[in-house]
Amino acid sequence: MINLNYFKTVLICINTKMNLLIYKIMAQDQNTGELKRISFFVVKNKMFLIVLTALILIGILWLWKDSQIKHIKDNSHDQYSNRQLEELKLLTRPYVWAVRREMLNKNYQQIELYAAEMIRYKGFESIMVSDADDVVISATNKKFEGQNIRLLVDTTFTAPDSTTVNRVNDSLAIVSSPIMGFNSRLGTLILNRKIYRIKY
Repeated sequence: MINLNYFKTVLICINTKMNLLIYKIMAQDQNTGELKRISFFVVKNKMFLIVLTALILIGILWLWKDSQIKHIKDNSHDQYSNRQLEELKLLTRPYVWAVRREMLNKNYQQIELYAAEMIRYKGFESIMVSDADDVVISATNKKFEGQNIRLLVDTTFTAPDSTTVNRVNDSLAIVSSPIMGFNSRLGTLILNRKIYRIKY
């Protein structure tokens, strides 16, 4: 919203400057013909020039404010996205611990139940767990079970030494985490989740 008092002040300043310019031009007796024509145009179209100058200033102010608003929205979205990624990383750790316990007990049915429960929450798109040989032993998309996880997911996501969250694009993140046993790696967890934008 443009402040009306500020707008009136700008118009008064423009009018004052325009009057000074007109008086200065008219005070020069030795003006050339071209300068006289310019001074006549300024005098005749004084109001038009004031309004035109004011509109240009308003346009510049509008563009500047629009740019500021866009910058604030982008920063807000980045902060919101980063917070979602941090929360996702925190959520993944206890999930990995639960899956680890069931893998040590070879209770794969319970891993299926964990995945079925997790996928019901908003934003979760797929969950996969592979064994030490990279074979998918549990997946919310059943057609992936029995396949090599390295053929389904980029290899940079299948060999982390710790829980990592990778942003694929503005709307999707992939969490990858090793599932560690007492002395060796039991497998890998891959979890896909949407990243939400702030709605204005």
